[in-house]
Amino acid sequence: MCRGFGVMTSRPVLLQWVAIACVTVIALSGCHSMDRAEAVSEMNKGLEALEGGRTLDAVRHLKEASTIDPEFAEPPYYLGQIYHRKLSEPDSAEQNYREAMSRDETNPQFAYQLGTILQEQNKHSDAIAYLKKATEAKPDFAKAWFRLGLSFDFEKDYSSAIDAYSKSIHANARMRMDKEDKGGAAYHALGDLYNRFGFYDHALKVYSNALENNPDVPRLLSGEGVAQLKLKRFPKLKPVSRRLSKSTPVKPPRFLIVAWRTWLRAQPTRPFRDLKSSCLAQTASVMKLELLPLKASFSRFVRKRKKTRLRLMERSNREHCRFFGACVRSSEASRNEL
Repeated sequence: MCRGFGVMTSRPVLLQWVAIACVTVIALSGCHSMDRAEAVSEMNKGLEALEGGRTLDAVRHLKEASTIDPEFAEPPYYLGQIYHRKLSEPDSAEQNYREAMSRDETNPQFAYQLGTILQEQNKHSDAIAYLKKATEAKPDFAKAWFRLGLSFDFEKDYSSAIDAYSKSIHANARMRMDKEDKGGAAYHALGDLYNRFGFYDHALKVYSNALENNPDVPRLLSGEGVAQLKLKRFPKLKPVSRRLSKSTPVKPPRFLIVAWRTWLRAQPTRPFRDLKSSCLAQTASVMKLELLPLKASFSRFVRKRKKTRLRLMERSNREHCRFFGACVRSSEASRNEL
């Protein structure tokens, strides 16, 4: 006999209840594992459909997986990715990212993606909260620190933005936001912030370090050139403009023209012939043309301008001669009348 809380219970009955409870727990865990296995199977079908270009089928399978196992955080996360990257439906993407976060609040990638979609909708105050969660869960999350700095910058919390950009650089100095990015996004954001507020010496240090880790990135070269211009270090514009012209395809950027004009103003005694050949060489390297045809076209252009100028002068002289002749004839006529 077993006495407890005033109830007389036999030992065999107690053991029977314990056995029933154990069977119930095992059954529940077995059901949960079966649901998770079925949800994983549906999720894999959705990912295979996504790889095969069948986006709508992928959405259907992932929704089914999310319904089968309400605690499984991966299906709504992948749904958010599809709505965000493929279908460009930010509201649906935000809803699914939030659902993934509610199922797994400690995942830094979920928090980062939710902060990203909120930032793209200019909801920067909400984005800051989730990007902070991402950096707290993963302190070396360079992309999250960078996006956090952008939101702080938009909210005009510049000291926090500088701190976030610096932590992004320390976490990964060669960070690339995607496959097409050439790198240096956090460096450029920090240097541009310094340039905006007139701290050109700080900006120059940032861009110099950036180009050591991300060489020949056009936006970093442009930022370094702006800092050099503001500091009136004109002799150093020449190598910057050359590197910028080599790293920028198709046509010379406007910054190259500005830099060379500033160089001209700084050195008015520089011979025109040397400057012309240097500019021709740079333009040829950017446009991927041969130097000789470019010089020939330049010479033809100069000759054409000279001929046009001579024709204008001849026409002006003829007009002057006609006017002078008319004046002479009118004076002779008046003299004859007298």
